[in-house]
Amino acid sequence: MDFQNIIFEKDEFSATIRLNRPEAMNAINGELVQEMEKALDAIEDDPLLRATILTGTGNAFCVGADLKFILGELKRERPLKEGFLGDVSHLLARLESLPVVLIGAVNGIALAGGLELLLCCDLIIADEN
Repeated sequence: MDFQNIIFEKDEFSATIRLNRPEAMNAINGELVQEMEKALDAIEDDPLLRATILTGTGNAFCVGADLKFILGELKRERPLKEGFLGDVSHLLARLESLPVVLIGAVNGIALAGGLELLLCCDLIIADEN
């Protein structure tokens, strides 16, 4: 799988999803949500997996929604509730119901939707910084 907004790695018993938009402090946009959905498909389809780590790249875990992306959606007059926010809500529900242990590895700031991502985790480990 070729991803731009996340790094997805999987070995025999575990997987890692790394948010990979460090220039935007790993803010959530529509493409990141779609890529995470594909990664979750792969996780759910693998009966050997036991755990997944969710983390970020750079100095932030995730600062929430990408406001530039949201502004673009509003300019296109796309309804957020049925579009982007509905997609994020679906993603959060999938994270909460993953059939494997989900570990949030907090590598930096976690705000708004980033905190919501962490609240879906079964266990959260934070860096001292």
